[in-house]
Amino acid sequence: MAGRSIRIGIVGLGQIGGSLMLALRRSGESLQLGGYDLNRKRLASAQPHLHFAAESETELFRWAEIVFLATPVQTILQLLHIAGNRYPSVLFTDVGSTKRAVVDCAHSYTSLRFVPGHPFAGNEREGEQGWDSELFSGRPYFLVSTEKTSKEDLNQIRHLVAAIGAHPVVLDAATHDRLLALTSHLPLLLSAATALLFESLGPGNYPETIGSGIRSVARLAGGSPTMGRDLLFTNRDEVLPLLRRLKDVLDRFARELEQGNGQALLALLERAQKLYWKRIADSGGSV
Repeated sequence: MAGRSIRIGIVGLGQIGGSLMLALRRSGESLQLGGYDLNRKRLASAQPHLHFAAESETELFRWAEIVFLATPVQTILQLLHIAGNRYPSVLFTDVGSTKRAVVDCAHSYTSLRFVPGHPFAGNEREGEQGWDSELFSGRPYFLVSTEKTSKEDLNQIRHLVAAIGAHPVVLDAATHDRLLALTSHLPLLLSAATALLFESLGPGNYPETIGSGIRSVARLAGGSPTMGRDLLFTNRDEVLPLLRRLKDVLDRFARELEQGNGQALLALLERAQKLYWKRIADSGGSV
């Protein structure tokens, strides 16, 4: 991508889109950055980092050569319908946490150039409070190659992903959604459930008891509710079976406690400990 500046637009300047804006600015690539966000205050905060602040998503589509759709998944689907076959020279990509619904939508438009993506990075801070130019450094960034994805388009997005310090990982949409249901979407539900339980059973006048344990488990509940709803809704076919299996595991813990079976409880915890250190602790993913 050496030579002339490439015009890159970002629709949605929340935590991921804003961090992407900052990461691209510091990437050393020859780029012009454009942005759009429904939140006018957020767009104003982004303007010092942009070459072009658009008044609408379609204005940004007309200006850009590559567009990142950095919104909740349901909005990404709406934006793909807006783009449709109207911008055949523009390369679109997204950052959504689920991929099959997005791929299916994009495939309904024959002239839409699209590389589905998902940066496996984030923090619990919403909007511009979560902007971080280092957010993607060293993190996996999933890219989906479909039968409609050209090698040139995939390589363009792969190049930008590497430029922001992320590690491109190419896989298919079904595999992405199946794996992320366990490693990301189910933990979000566990986090939200813990926070909701805390509402009625919290420590009251003893905030000193709120330690790293509860913060670690409930951390994901601090993120965008809209983003969470959309990823769960668009991946519910994968998430629902996991919720039922989780209930079975929790029921087993409850049964061993009710029966006073300390040896069985210890065996479960030892098995979980071994799995954590062998499969989870040093995996290097995020959110």
